[in-house]
Amino acid sequence: MIANKQAKVYTFILFLISPVLGLIMGLKKLDRNGKHLLLTVFGLFYGILLSYSAEADAGAYLRLVESYFNLGWSEFTERVVGILTLKAADNSPNDLYIHLLCSFSGSLFKSTTLLFAIAGTVYGYFYGAALLNVIDFNKNGKGRIGFLVFMVIVIFVIHRSYESMQTIRSWTGMWVLFNGVYGYHQTKKWKYLLLILSTPLFHLMYGFIAIPALIAALFSYLPKSLFIGIYVLSFIFNVNTLAIVDTASQNDLTKKKLGSYYRIDNEGEGFDPIAERLEKSNAVWYAKYGKTTSVYAGATSFIVLLILGGYYSVRVMDDVELGLMTTALLMASLANFLSFAYALYSRTMANASTYALAVMVLLILRGVFYKRKGTSLLRFGILISVIIFIPKVVYFTSDFMSRTSAMLFAAPFVRILGSDANFSIRDIIDFFI
Repeated sequence: MIANKQAKVYTFILFLISPVLGLIMGLKKLDRNGKHLLLTVFGLFYGILLSYSAEADAGAYLRLVESYFNLGWSEFTERVVGILTLKAADNSPNDLYIHLLCSFSGSLFKSTTLLFAIAGTVYGYFYGAALLNVIDFNKNGKGRIGFLVFMVIVIFVIHRSYESMQTIRSWTGMWVLFNGVYGYHQTKKWKYLLLILSTPLFHLMYGFIAIPALIAALFSYLPKSLFIGIYVLSFIFNVNTLAIVDTASQNDLTKKKLGSYYRIDNEGEGFDPIAERLEKSNAVWYAKYGKTTSVYAGATSFIVLLILGGYYSVRVMDDVELGLMTTALLMASLANFLSFAYALYSRTMANASTYALAVMVLLILRGVFYKRKGTSLLRFGILISVIIFIPKVVYFTSDFMSRTSAMLFAAPFVRILGSDANFSIRDIIDFFI
């Protein structure tokens, strides 16, 4: 007991000097609650020290919070009502989460730094909880920690890591939803359904992305072949895009949102401005393919391997794994049905990929792929899938170095105490090169 308390004290002292080294030590020495606290506080430090450009999402949120400096109580409440009734004013955010953050940090404290501090803390809490739920080396046993195990874990960790908190809404909502799904399938407690239902408050898009998660939770007793069948059909059939456009047009907000993703020209033909822009992009290979394409292809490969290998079964998976796998299938199906608009497809598939990766980590840590006969071919398939993720690994490395402050390695309080000094890992590398 005394040794454990000493470990906590030493860890938190080290964390204040070097958050990175303190986090590494804490993940080795502390219990689950201590690890979760460190992952949460690391999100706080990461947000405060975040490196970003004016063109990035974080730069846009900086300007947004500045617009809240003179926001009064009456306008605050008007915006809340407008957001909840899907009638947000033009000068108001569309999501309650970012409105509350900007009101607290901008209107109350007139601080842009506080916005990213709170956003980073919330992100770290839910992201950290997801990591601890999935990556548990002590649970169930004795899976081998070899190259494939290591790589699958790394891919899950970097899928939407701390650097993604700069978008504030989208991926925070994703980890909130993931924890709700995981918690419900683990405990069957209704509070986790409420957590799932809360996700549209973080980002409006979860009004439809959360639907597959709810179906997987409430109809888990349905035959697995039905979910597989829906997934297969999603590659063959498309939804009626004109009907979706007409339905969205009945509300000004949804009409505006969909109009930025998918449009109908004067001749009645639909086109996707985001997909067209991506096709014309001259980005380097790892940015062009690593941000989304390789992730979705790799996740699809994992899903197909699990289905064809017979692993999507009550004889192999436990309740949590089955719940996550069903959610992955239904979300991926929804993404395929929404593929007429790349932004809708991409955001939904990013969520589906999270569940597919989580299932792979849970199974591989249990050593499932080593216990059954004839798994050599499947392990080869996993290796191919890992190779598909290589552009993602390279892209993450580049993006992480650009957004992550070097002060996370040492002297974080130089920035926190008011100094304007801050530089990214990329800045350090460029300086010496």
